[in-house]
Amino acid sequence: MFHDETFGRDKIVKKLFRYVEKGGYRYLISVIDYETGSSRIYVDRHIVEKAFASNKFFNNKVYVYMLKYNEATIAVIIFDPLIEEILKEADPEITLNPQKYKHREGEEEAYRIFVSNKE
Repeated sequence: MFHDETFGRDKIVKKLFRYVEKGGYRYLISVIDYETGSSRIYVDRHIVEKAFASNKFFNNKVYVYMLKYNEATIAVIIFDPLIEEILKEADPEITLNPQKYKHREGEEEAYRIFVSNKE
């Protein structure tokens, strides 16, 4: 599930909780950007304030929050403020091509970068 201009992070978060309600999932992982401005407030209210555990990685630029919702455990990975800000440290080309990781094909490359640069 990816967000775009018409399917923003608020809809992603709502859909995440609906997956739990309707799908009977016990474990889910969601990956989102923290963003800036009022978008942060939405993430704070629906993710950060409800978390029972959290941790920070990559020089405090990646947060992992654990939530309980109904019977499910949800791990939410949040890039602060944007995934591009973190990826450009490993891939300077992202400055020239900011859409590089904004599609399904970019997901594998981003995963490779994070796994190879674990702290």
